[in-house]
Amino acid sequence: MKTYKDVSYCKYCGSKLEKRNIEGRERDICTNANCGAISYNNPIPATALIVPHPRFAEKIILVKRACEPAKGEYCLPGGFQEIDETPEQCAIRELCEETNLKGEVILPLGLNMQFSPQYFWVLLTGYQMKITSDKMKPGDDAEEAGFFDINNLPPIAFEGHTWFLERYKEKWVETKKLTINEKSTLLIMDMKDPAKRYLVPISRKKFSTKGGTIDLMSLVGSEFGRIIKTHLGEKLLILKPTLYDNIMLGVKRQTQIIYPKDSPYIALWLGLRNGYRVFECGSGSGAMTIVLANAVSPNGKVISYESDERFYKLAMKNIEKNNLSNSVDFYLKDLSDGITHGPFDAGFIDIKGPWEHIEIIWEALNASAPIAFVLPTTNQISQLLQSLKDFNGFTDIQVCELLLRFYKTVPQRLRPKDRMVAHTAYMIFARKILKD
Repeated sequence: MKTYKDVSYCKYCGSKLEKRNIEGRERDICTNANCGAISYNNPIPATALIVPHPRFAEKIILVKRACEPAKGEYCLPGGFQEIDETPEQCAIRELCEETNLKGEVILPLGLNMQFSPQYFWVLLTGYQMKITSDKMKPGDDAEEAGFFDINNLPPIAFEGHTWFLERYKEKWVETKKLTINEKSTLLIMDMKDPAKRYLVPISRKKFSTKGGTIDLMSLVGSEFGRIIKTHLGEKLLILKPTLYDNIMLGVKRQTQIIYPKDSPYIALWLGLRNGYRVFECGSGSGAMTIVLANAVSPNGKVISYESDERFYKLAMKNIEKNNLSNSVDFYLKDLSDGITHGPFDAGFIDIKGPWEHIEIIWEALNASAPIAFVLPTTNQISQLLQSLKDFNGFTDIQVCELLLRFYKTVPQRLRPKDRMVAHTAYMIFARKILKD
């Protein structure tokens, strides 16, 4: 097989070439004194195309090569750039020639050099493309063409193509959170009455209100933040749920939960961050567990004790719904049995009589570690404060509650709403100190 360097004659005058040291390296130069042209061996420009499925960003097009090099192996669509076209024009042409699809360039994915036995070095420009037609069939030098899951690809023939696949995979991991996929949960808000909002998994496929029905699967691949119409013409806003939405609308509850006005303050006071190990007693419905796990993930861990089997099972289900199972270990266990798996960087206690277990809690914490308690009544606070004082193993003891008041968002009549979220729980904070 002849290669790119097997050139023996000048392309300008046809005279024989010979090797000479020119510009610090060996080059081919024309032996014709009237010509003397230098033959530069430059990289050959080519394109490599990432073409996602219109609805499923994790599926991309691969082609099976029908000729050498790499006959019978899979690679990205793409090919060599012609002298009269731009790299973008080359991408559009090659996509059509190899897959019969029309498309447009969305964004560049960078440059990469690929070694070729025939051309020695090929300069690849990578592009992500959008399909604008839907009749795919192999053509040109492609034997097959089809969509493949980016997490389960066959061996790729060319190293340069693998490089672009890795760039796209990194981008896809970051951006898939911003687009709707078949596993997404949607926050659907009624545009006429924003107080009406619904947390809906897209797997439900259909969503209906008095204002009409929408096909949820038709949203796959689109971005959050869209306004869509039901079949009756009513407008709904499609948003990405926040942790607040997931707790207030998505946590199935059989117990009073720690409300989002309190839980972030508790997490902040505890100083939680990625990698921390936190002890929780009183999983309840799991709302606070979600906040704790979110604060210490992905490398931290929440150890959560719950003595009631009903709440234990419910908390686990709510954690699973929020994709935080890897950050929480649940135990069907009472605090009176002692705390294992320590020591911990912080603790959170939500049980009826925490003053009965102060020594057990103290022993489970690292020195100087913060601890938070929540209680519903002032007489319980008094008992806890007395126990903390008598034990003499904690300092910086504080008691507080938070009141939350919303305002009507009417510029001409700005005033508080008629109702407010007032008392929900008393919070007691302290820090462990070492005893003499």
